[in-house]
Amino acid sequence: MSKHEPSNITDKDIEEACRFCFDVLLSRFCRTPCPLPRFRNGEFPLFVTWNKFDGKGNSNLRGCIGNLSPIGLHDGVKKYAAVSAFEDRRFSPISADEVPMLECSVTFLSNFEEAANYVDWEIGKHGMIINFSDDRGSPLSATYLPYVCSEQGW
Repeated sequence: MSKHEPSNITDKDIEEACRFCFDVLLSRFCRTPCPLPRFRNGEFPLFVTWNKFDGKGNSNLRGCIGNLSPIGLHDGVKKYAAVSAFEDRRFSPISADEVPMLECSVTFLSNFEEAANYVDWEIGKHGMIINFSDDRGSPLSATYLPYVCSEQGW
């Protein structure tokens, strides 16, 4: 997968999608209807990521969930904003007190391609999906978005 956003998605659309994710959280906490999205619709795989700042300039992942299959952007961003905030099993659900310290990113994915071998990818440009089996033979997978490797210093 490539970090490059689909060509018809603009930076303004991504910014509005991130704002909409906060609308989703606030509507849940305040028990009010969620405003309508103000970004273009379409169908793409997407992920919503929440990071929390600690006041010292550091951020920690608080949730990241998405879908590798194309999904309507309005419904998909709304769904995964909530799922990544409240249902990512790696973390406790995000609380209302954390909202001022949160940063959100929405990643629209495109250009999936098979790698020729394990070194056929570029850090910061490509993401990766790794499929493997555990000791009992159960299939598992891991997804790394294009920016994760460079963020983690790989």
